[in-house]
Amino acid sequence: MPFIIGGPGIAPRRIRAAAQVIDLPATMLSLVDVPLAAEMRGNDLGPWLAGERPDRVPPTFFEMERKKAVVYKGHKLLCDTARDFCELYDLERDPGESVNLVGRRPALVSELRGKLDAWLASHVGRRESRDPEAEQTAVLDRGRQLDPGAVPGLVKLLDGDRRGGALEQRREAARLLAQLRSQGARPALERAAEDPDPAVRNQARVASALLGGKRHLAQLPELLARPDLPPALRRDALLARIRAGDRGATLALAEVLTQTEDVYQRIEMIEALGALGDPDAAPALRGQLATLRTRLYALQALGAVRGKLALPELVKALHEDRFTSWRKAAARSLAQIGDPRARADLQRAVAEEVEADVVAEALGALRGLERGLVVLPGATALALR
Repeated sequence: MPFIIGGPGIAPRRIRAAAQVIDLPATMLSLVDVPLAAEMRGNDLGPWLAGERPDRVPPTFFEMERKKAVVYKGHKLLCDTARDFCELYDLERDPGESVNLVGRRPALVSELRGKLDAWLASHVGRRESRDPEAEQTAVLDRGRQLDPGAVPGLVKLLDGDRRGGALEQRREAARLLAQLRSQGARPALERAAEDPDPAVRNQARVASALLGGKRHLAQLPELLARPDLPPALRRDALLARIRAGDRGATLALAEVLTQTEDVYQRIEMIEALGALGDPDAAPALRGQLATLRTRLYALQALGAVRGKLALPELVKALHEDRFTSWRKAAARSLAQIGDPRARADLQRAVAEEVEADVVAEALGALRGLERGLVVLPGATALALR
């Protein structure tokens, strides 16, 4: 939204650059010559009130849960640092953020990711030197923010002193490394899987299995049989089995999915169930269509599991969803399911859709149906008119 500031001696001008509310305290204090504390966040916008060039406005950073973003020179890089997935948008040409440019602008992605990583590294403390205890606290704080840059420090903590108060830090380090899903932590987790402390040992075994450790994957059924297993550890153990292709865990993880509130955990489970391709996951995946932030992932996963019971929802999404990516995903899922009852609705999408990407998906789905079409008696279109 526009931000207007005025005062004596400030010449009228318009600056096309991003700023934040947290920039205001830094700017106001600077205007009245109050020194800024080193730990204070926010940019001093005073130079631009005095006529500095707009292209020199520093980057703007913000975060929401697991997502971190930087806005700089008309572009926005939005990253889910826990999943190491980023999106890049040109805010001037695409203010609605509908076209992800990550694959087309690798140099810009690298530049902005570097700025974002440097900002994340500066989050916790800005003193030039810290004692070891403060360093450990800083590493844990970065890990709680799911910053991948914390992995080396967390590994050091996990491999560290097993005595006294250090045990609680090692337990948290194991838990955070599991959440970060970093392959670089796998050797340390495999070592910790033989730890004398049960909490460290169980967390490390599950995390190792999540990262592909077959020996620890074989130990999960025994662990899952324990009634006192913490819910988060149970979820990760089931997720590890699903990722390993074990359909015997489908219904259990689907139940966890329906009971989980955290959106990012739900997305991870939706993607894993979709990759597994078990139709038994379809009812739980259909339930995720109702949530805005999980809808796209559920649309994609329903095609991967061949969820025929979701045909009405997919057809409705194809015709009515407002986001191009959602309609495109619906068309692709209809193609994957391959049910001839969707043929008339795909034809309608080809005739009425305005976005070329969606039309291309619908055409691809129709070609697939034509190649393998099985005409069902009394088959009708599913369009929700």
